Amino acid sequence: MKILIGGIALVGAAACIVWFGTGLKPALGFGAESASPSSAALGDQVSDLPSDDPEESKHVELLSFFKLTAPNPVVVQEGLKEVREKWHPGSATILVEIVRFGRSRNALQGTVELLEEKTGQKFGADFTKWNNWIWSQKYNPHPQYLAFKSQLYRLIDPRFEEYFREAEKATIRLDQVVWGGVIRDGIPPLKDPKMISVAEADYLADTDVVFGIDLNDDPRCYPKRILAWHEMFKDTIGGESVCGVY
Repeated sequence: MKILIGGIALVGAAACIVWFGTGLKPALGFGAESASPSSAALGDQVSDLPSDDPEESKHVELLSFFKLTAPNPVVVQEGLKEVREKWHPGSATILVEIVRFGRSRNALQGTVELLEEKTGQKFGADFTKWNNWIWSQKYNPHPQYLAFKSQLYRLIDPRFEEYFREAEKATIRLDQVVWGGVIRDGIPPLKDPKMISVAEADYLADTDVVFGIDLNDDPRCYPKRILAWHEMFKDTIGGESVCGVY
């Protein structure tokens, strides 16, 4: 399968080619007021992370990060202390990703203070600026970043985990893959849309934006006004299964 994502290219189970756009934009929420059901689920499932199996010892260190989503402030402080003591430059990325699932202002404040202490940057709780700064740096992910990403997304929606099974082959930075706020197919994709000729597309104006792709001499066009509703299409182009994300 090929997956087309604005400005993103992955290979393997989530194989992609670069298409249009500039990439994904994070949709971040913080604190108890903005905690979603998924945020609560993450905090409640911290204890579910494997920590005793020697073969999964890599998850032990990840538990420190997931403690930041716990409702108990004591557990949050333990997590912050452990992350500080085992700091890796790639820890900043994990903190920026996990903080949106925090369930208290204590977690938010502690995360911001730790980020500023370790990076020297002063962006406060503006996590758009934190992301932009991280993306401007040389990619140096935490040794367990892939395991973290897979675990985090699995807790949001178990079906997300499969997207990271072959992520070692990714041709993009995994920190640029950001959850958009819904579970898989939360916004119904446009599946195998019927194609018509240009002459028949009289519902389109000359000023309408369309996204085109020509794969194996099979040209297709997807109007922005339609993709804006679905945000994703699934189609077969040139004999290959293709997904396009707008």
